Amino acid sequence: MKLESELPYEDSLVLWLQAGCWFADIRVNLASGEIYSGFGGVVWWQTPRLWFQQLIKISGPLWDQDIGHIALTPFGCCEQGTFDRDGQAVCFEEKWQTVHSNTPCSMCWQPTASLAQPGWQLREVISSH
Repeated sequence: MKLESELPYEDSLVLWLQAGCWFADIRVNLASGEIYSGFGGVVWWQTPRLWFQQLIKISGPLWDQDIGHIALTPFGCCEQGTFDRDGQAVCFEEKWQTVHSNTPCSMCWQPTASLAQPGWQLREVISSH
């Protein structure tokens, strides 16, 4: 994760589950082991953006729409966007690398499907590049 002009950091383990257009995102603080974020809903791809709509969340208000600007890089998938923090728009960048998927490439609709191989997992990773 990288916010604004700050240095990239990794403070969370992110578990992403997806079945068709349904997703769940669960985030655990690496230092404490506490689950601090969890939400789920539907996701769809409209080039060049990935659209998320939250339908359930463990705390805080639901976002009715979250739009990720996605780019495929040699590193993996890079998402850039903004979120609201205390009434201010904050720019962020997240870099994702495919590590595992049990879905064959021919069945994937995600923009990273061409990078997937049998036996990989998806995990969030940070790079200073």
